[in-house]
Amino acid sequence: HADPTELALAFHERSESEVTTWHEDTVAVDRRRVREMRQYRNGVVPEPTHDERIADTMQAAMGMDPLVTRATLEVLSCLTPKERVMARPGFVDRLETLMGEIDFAPLPGPDRDELLELVS
Repeated sequence: HADPTELALAFHERSESEVTTWHEDTVAVDRRRVREMRQYRNGVVPEPTHDERIADTMQAAMGMDPLVTRATLEVLSCLTPKERVMARPGFVDRLETLMGEIDFAPLPGPDRDELLELVS
């Protein structure tokens, strides 16, 4: 591209088509985490949406299912967008099945009040 305007437009179009989905997914994860931290700070245990629980299952099931492991690594390595992985035939059904086998109980340790007592 000899013309700087053409180059800028081509760069923008390519970025939109190839990078935007990664950015949007990252922003969604960050926003969820900030929301959860605020809820915990206010004494509320976050209740994930169904889509968030599916995402949690995808990560938690990595040690249980080789197909999920490969798919999750594709997403985490920025090889395949999450929406394309989720669109694979039977993949969400597989996660729904695995969801019932995973214990999503909080990790052991002090709750917020106990932690504040420990550090005060």
